[in-house]
Amino acid sequence: MGAAFLLIYASYALAFWYGTSLVLSREYSIGQVLTVFFSVLIGAFSIGQASPNIEAFANARGAAYEVFKIIDNKPSINSYSNAGHKPDNIKGNLEFRNVHFHYPSRNEVKILKGLNLKVGSGQTVALVGNSGCGKSTTVQLMQRLYDPTEGMVR
Repeated sequence: MGAAFLLIYASYALAFWYGTSLVLSREYSIGQVLTVFFSVLIGAFSIGQASPNIEAFANARGAAYEVFKIIDNKPSINSYSNAGHKPDNIKGNLEFRNVHFHYPSRNEVKILKGLNLKVGSGQTVALVGNSGCGKSTTVQLMQRLYDPTEGMVR
């Protein structure tokens, strides 16, 4: 905060000193010097008022770094690839065999630990559980948005 006030008062002194020398040398009128002086005064005051917000910008920059790190993450599955078999109609069984999974951004948090599940063709299944137990993750693995860390989805 002291640096901000130093900047403000130093700019006042500089503007007043330089304006006085211009008026004495008859290069500018008093009106022109006062216009410049008050412009500098308001500008310096605005910088002083903005200084407390610099910490918020620094915090936002750190948060943005984490967000862009996730955005720039290269997925292991190329969803734009035309390689592989893409059937028009899918009928078959679904099986999770000893599936383990953690999200790439949080290696230390295991979401699925040895999931085994068989779903027959035409069978209706409800995934029920507490928040954070892996219901959405199971569907994302089924859609192949992610690959399991261990095990197999067939």
